[in-house]
Amino acid sequence: MEPSTSAPSRLTFIGGGCLAQALIRGIYSTSSSWKDDCKISVTARRQEQVRELRARFPLATVSNNNLDAAIWSTAASKRPDTHVVFICTLPIDVPQVCLELAGIVETLDVTSRPTVVTMCPGISVAQVQSWLPKETPVVRSMPNTPVMCRQGATALFPSESALPRIELVATVFRAVSPAISILPKESLLDVVAAISGSAPAHFYYLIESMISVAVSHGLSKDMARSLIANWDMANVG
Repeated sequence: MEPSTSAPSRLTFIGGGCLAQALIRGIYSTSSSWKDDCKISVTARRQEQVRELRARFPLATVSNNNLDAAIWSTAASKRPDTHVVFICTLPIDVPQVCLELAGIVETLDVTSRPTVVTMCPGISVAQVQSWLPKETPVVRSMPNTPVMCRQGATALFPSESALPRIELVATVFRAVSPAISILPKESLLDVVAAISGSAPAHFYYLIESMISVAVSHGLSKDMARSLIANWDMANVG
């Protein structure tokens, strides 16, 4: 039987890069009470990065070992144990990470297995499932760059086995994404990548073009940027 909860008791981030750090910062900054009883772990390859992450997130468990017992041990919690693992590596590293995790995931009862979340384009749910034990819940996510300032938009597509747990994943992303969309078809992630993922770049390119035109007509660059930025904030939404 699936644990009945909408908030995770454990979060693990494989790869401690910018995206993982943005999520961790957002979680620690959220006013939601679930974070107070949630164990957060993050891994990194380089010892230098491990030291940096420990200094930045003193409440988190930080390791250079994805299979560290401190990450996978079940601690006492006020809620049912619900573990979400975010793979925040480069796409080329995802197969190896999944195969590495497969051994420990396979030792767990099906209902106790973590929900595995990927954050990279080009790797399907079926591919991730092929590298993990059968029936492991998998969610593909497509966050955009504004998650770095907690104003992101994120699309999610769950495997069938992850459907009962999709709210767990959505809860985490809400710490950095006011907009969450749960997609009915995996192919729609390509549409999301084209609009939500690429939209910030197109938008800022438009702003830079407008600034250039304003400067060519005699305004200073600082004045043009200020005027256009204030128009932007007044009209968003």
